[in-house]
Amino acid sequence: MTIRAKHFELEPDSTVTENLRESTLVTDSEVETFLAELSDPNANEAILTHDSRPMKQHPRPGRLTPDHSLKIAVAGGYGYAEYTGPGHWCQAVGDPASPEYHTSRSHTMRAGNGLSFPTLTRLVTEFLETGELPQLVTWREQVNPSVVHSL
Repeated sequence: MTIRAKHFELEPDSTVTENLRESTLVTDSEVETFLAELSDPNANEAILTHDSRPMKQHPRPGRLTPDHSLKIAVAGGYGYAEYTGPGHWCQAVGDPASPEYHTSRSHTMRAGNGLSFPTLTRLVTEFLETGELPQLVTWREQVNPSVVHSL
């Protein structure tokens, strides 16, 4: 199984992106190394897609895009995760004390959704193994936040 991961590095003390980093994650140790890199203050959130998942038609004619994504971020000692796929747009529920996190694309990871670094590592490793919405944590749907999935 393989995950494709993309994230930008930011210029120090800026919101201006410096360069796109693309990684291919195949092993648990590659996941751990990638997440350690993502915890750098100059790294922003990453978009992960799984190679075993189907593609769908992109709004631009002639282009295909993955039918899912797992967006992850590491900030303030917490890891954040948001999954989008068929029937889901949800964020992982985490430590109630974790602060809200704003991504570089003006998305918000809700307060209380921050995970410990070991939990985020296991979540991404599960995604690597299955290509599906990880069942390790509880997920809260973003369209209707009262819907919670304890898988």
